[in-house]
Amino acid sequence: YKSVREILVAYRRHPSASVDDAVEDLKQATGSFKQAIERLSEDQFQTGIIDTPQKGRVPYWRFGAFALEHHIHHLMELHLCLRILSVDVNTKTLYEG
Repeated sequence: YKSVREILVAYRRHPSASVDDAVEDLKQATGSFKQAIERLSEDQFQTGIIDTPQKGRVPYWRFGAFALEHHIHHLMELHLCLRILSVDVNTKTLYEG
């Protein structure tokens, strides 16, 4: 795309997920991430290296911290958007995961 406007117009044609579908996708992605981390030994987690498309080659522990921070950031965005839309949302429910 050549501009942000073209991107936004293209996204208008993209179907939106229902709330239930979005929650299910979130649970599935979170579960997959947790399983992948749990499969690592303590030594692998502390000293192993992962090649990521976003950050290059980084230690597993650093990528895990990045992924956790990224996930929390999106939960905060969701919380703020729901509040702006006057949806009564409990922070504890949103973050308990």
